Amino acid sequence: MKTIALILSTLLISNVHACYDVALGAYTAQMSERRHDNIYVSKEVVRLTQGESHELFGVLFSHEQYESDVLIYEGSSEFYSGYGVEAIVVDAKNCHLIEIVQVYAE
Repeated sequence: MKTIALILSTLLISNVHACYDVALGAYTAQMSERRHDNIYVSKEVVRLTQGESHELFGVLFSHEQYESDVLIYEGSSEFYSGYGVEAIVVDAKNCHLIEIVQVYAE
């Protein structure tokens, strides 16, 4: 039983790391196109499963918005007049980028 739990947790962790790489790449590319600096994506992740929701800077993300479980990473960057924070939403099963949503800008 411990072996099964260890295998499942290892698979979940490796999937989260693979999805982080996708989120980081997509966010970096989009922010670089906008000529933003100090681009950063947090490795902390929120996993939304059925019936769950998460609020980020007043923007509510719910599982019902998407067709499957999702991972939400938080990215930030600076531009000439301020900075912004975006939610990077990735499909938890295949790590495909779903959307990047601006949740805060100053």
